[in-house]
Amino acid sequence: MKIIKTEADYEAALERIEKLMDAAPGTPEEDELDVLALLAETYEKNQYPIGMPEPVEAILFFMDQKGLTNADMVTYLGSPSKVSEVLNGKRGLSKTMIKNLVEGLGIPAEILLEVSPSVSALGYVSAFHEYLVSAKQDVDHFVPCAEQVCRSTYDAKADYANAMAA
Repeated sequence: MKIIKTEADYEAALERIEKLMDAAPGTPEEDELDVLALLAETYEKNQYPIGMPEPVEAILFFMDQKGLTNADMVTYLGSPSKVSEVLNGKRGLSKTMIKNLVEGLGIPAEILLEVSPSVSALGYVSAFHEYLVSAKQDVDHFVPCAEQVCRSTYDAKADYANAMAA
């Protein structure tokens, strides 16, 4: 067993993982499976980082997850025409809309403000990625993070507070 450094190493590790999937608990094969899975996961995170979704994609995801319609979004975005314009990318989000979406739907502010994600947003990003994969959507729609290292939740909250005050 060795560190996965190349795509060939990665493919070989995946083949071995597949063979070890039925390893009995407490066996050396199970230990090998655990180590290989960690190595593969580390390689994937380094080679295929998941960026932040665009604000409209995040809104649509939350709408889907909560079973909301465009009519329901009037509460958060304003009039029906504003809802349509925002969801079709013809209108940007205002401070009031962002505040309503954060407080009303729990969409992370850093996604709506398009800043680097905090630790609190990472779970959402992962769930969003899984949703796209399960819905057979193009995962290339993710907007890459400006930084690979995420800022703290405190910094993200400060960004949100500053944006709301401006």
